[in-house]
Amino acid sequence: MENLQRQRTQRAIDQAFIALLKEEGFRKISVKEIAVRALINRQTFYNYYQDKYDLATKLSDRYFSDFKQIIDQRMQGMQDHVHLETFLEQTINAGPLYQFLLTNSDTLSVLLEFQIDNHGLRKRIQQEVATKMKQTKIAESDYVIEIFSNFAVIILQNACRYHRLPTKAELRELRQGFIKITY
Repeated sequence: MENLQRQRTQRAIDQAFIALLKEEGFRKISVKEIAVRALINRQTFYNYYQDKYDLATKLSDRYFSDFKQIIDQRMQGMQDHVHLETFLEQTINAGPLYQFLLTNSDTLSVLLEFQIDNHGLRKRIQQEVATKMKQTKIAESDYVIEIFSNFAVIILQNACRYHRLPTKAELRELRQGFIKITY
């Protein structure tokens, strides 16, 4: 029973923080506001987090951990030197990833925009995608890897906004459009 109450309180704090982040931005949020929105007292907040920075970091860590686990599972069977379109289809259009994005789209939208000291969720996902691209030898150039890891985050942001992932046809259209504008 105590564990369930702890989970509910943590969820209330997290949801209050995300709602305030959407409304006011990080700098304007205070622990007192988070506590009021979560219907708890300030001391209860401090039983869970040191401050709003700790809350932001731990929340980002949880979502990144879930994202990484899904991507790791999808990447296990992937061959080296896989085609970029195949990489996008197999990582982005994964059933578990779609479910994760659909279930958490509001929170992910906010966390992907939010950045603290270059350690936000967006940056961590970009770095993870870049690492996976290097591991599977999809691209060797750091220049190309950086562009496509940014591209992957943009796809995730749009998936959260539109509540769906791109179709295979849209991925092909994106690839063709990219080729047209670069040549």
